[in-house]
Amino acid sequence: MESKNKLLNSLYYDQAGFSSIQNLYKEAKQIDKSITLAFVKEWHNNNVGKSRYKGTNSFVAPYPYYEYQVDLFFMTDLENQKFKIGFICIDIFTRYCVVVPIKSKQEADVAQGLIEALHKMGKKPIYIYSDDEGSLNSNSIQKYLKEQGIKHVVTRTHAHYAERMVRTLKAMIYKRIDHDLKQGKTIQWTDYLYQVLLTYNDKLTHSSLGITPNEARKPENEFDTKIRLELKAKRNRKYEDLEIGDKVKIMIKKEKNFKERIPLYSTKMFEIENIKKEDGLKLYDVNGKLRTRNEILK
Repeated sequence: MESKNKLLNSLYYDQAGFSSIQNLYKEAKQIDKSITLAFVKEWHNNNVGKSRYKGTNSFVAPYPYYEYQVDLFFMTDLENQKFKIGFICIDIFTRYCVVVPIKSKQEADVAQGLIEALHKMGKKPIYIYSDDEGSLNSNSIQKYLKEQGIKHVVTRTHAHYAERMVRTLKAMIYKRIDHDLKQGKTIQWTDYLYQVLLTYNDKLTHSSLGITPNEARKPENEFDTKIRLELKAKRNRKYEDLEIGDKVKIMIKKEKNFKERIPLYSTKMFEIENIKKEDGLKLYDVNGKLRTRNEILK
């Protein structure tokens, strides 16, 4: 056993090594015929560990107004615009979306965008889910969310529903902008928001829902919407079980221009302080923040 561990250690950490499990197994097998793939996998897991989990686990909200995802998007390629930034908010159950134009990423403007977006959504959510945007983590906004009874979950990856909605929204806006520019019109991207959101929320049938987002908000459609979302969900990513007190690494936020130089997970180990589960959503309290399972590595 010890000789096999030494062999794998020497092969993997050689300057010509650092190879995949399969290649490591082939190299080791040439030297020691008794070595097995299962042994190599176990050694790799204990000594090298995972760099990321494979597959996808879709989270399906239990009902409307449960979780909103929010994000900022930028319209910097258009000239002479009064607003360069949009604050987007989407209900991940109904896919209903609102947008508030804001002037900057400063705390006051982001706070104004958040408050107005919540008002337009018509009801407060249980959770707001966002990426690690500095303004959203400010003391004043965190205080406001706490006063409203809204829990804020921050991801080191992306708020995927919000980001996908940004791409959809921009595509719809730019089609209209390109048409009007050909007509020689002077445009503000915000002039298209009302019609674009009306089309998206009330006219277009969403592929995941089979109905429009506005129809999905109606109580009589909640059960059917839930069934459709569950049928569309992917759940092929497997995680190890975690308990309070387990040592884990946390996903690192990758800043602009440094993405290739920063590892995916921290080198420092942290301890799971608490585990909360509400309506199927499990959150882990690590280093003072609630984190989803995909952001921590055992």
